[in-house]
Amino acid sequence: MFYEVAPGVVVETGYRGANVSAILTDEGTICVDTPMVPSQAVQWRYKIEELAGGKLCRYILITDMHRGHILGSQFFDCPVIGHDLAWKDMKGYSENYKHRVRQYFKREPAIQAEFTDIQIIVPEITFADKIMVVKGGRKVEMIYTGGHTAATSIIYMPEEKVIFTGDNVLCNEHPYMSQANTRQWLAALAMIKRMDVKVLVPGHGLPTTLEAVDETCRYIEFVRAEVYKLVKAGKDRKEVANILAPTLLAMYPVPPERRSRITQQIKQGVRKVFNETRYELNSPVRVQEDEEDLG
Repeated sequence: MFYEVAPGVVVETGYRGANVSAILTDEGTICVDTPMVPSQAVQWRYKIEELAGGKLCRYILITDMHRGHILGSQFFDCPVIGHDLAWKDMKGYSENYKHRVRQYFKREPAIQAEFTDIQIIVPEITFADKIMVVKGGRKVEMIYTGGHTAATSIIYMPEEKVIFTGDNVLCNEHPYMSQANTRQWLAALAMIKRMDVKVLVPGHGLPTTLEAVDETCRYIEFVRAEVYKLVKAGKDRKEVANILAPTLLAMYPVPPERRSRITQQIKQGVRKVFNETRYELNSPVRVQEDEEDLG
């Protein structure tokens, strides 16, 4: 679905992958993330060019390095801006990564066929803590937070009081936690809550307000608390994931066809929190991290 959340600031929530947004300026468009599926990326490009009176996209700002945010960048002829750690990860995306993208759509052959030529557009402008983009009468800030991933950043328009949180905030969906640092994530959510915001655009879900931060915060705090109790009770990593998955799965509606995939996603996230908990209890163990990029 398409929304205008402030004058000249538009959001599309209906594409596969994450939400995408566009900021129209006098000198062209600034995009926040891009659609994952090639045909949808091309459709989005044409739509925002029409809205911008033919002006092209000038920059793409990526909130993290997951496929749902970055794959469509190859269909926009402009620089990508992202965090240093996004650049570090993305420059290593190999043929194996591209194969996993295609395999993600193995049950949807028509979509899978669109990924014959995957080109990874690595950020050519990077930052460590904060960067400001000033273009065509707009001021846009990118702020590093971490949390959902090591490279997650939020995007803030101080004059419009609009924030794009990436997957640090999701509405009515399970947070992706397999590559998270949940302490850092909670700190990021606390920072967002202190900001002057009228409209919050989450990574998934409809545009909302700062109240949505509390929902994501409660989920993460619940997982951390439950994992802590189970670790203290002597449960191992697999047991903890299997015990918590049914409870967590019931928290949000999941279509039957996605139930298996979401259950696996939840278990991966719980296993990541298990690792954190063991470390925080000063009993670090070497375990194999989940490699699948779920964002």
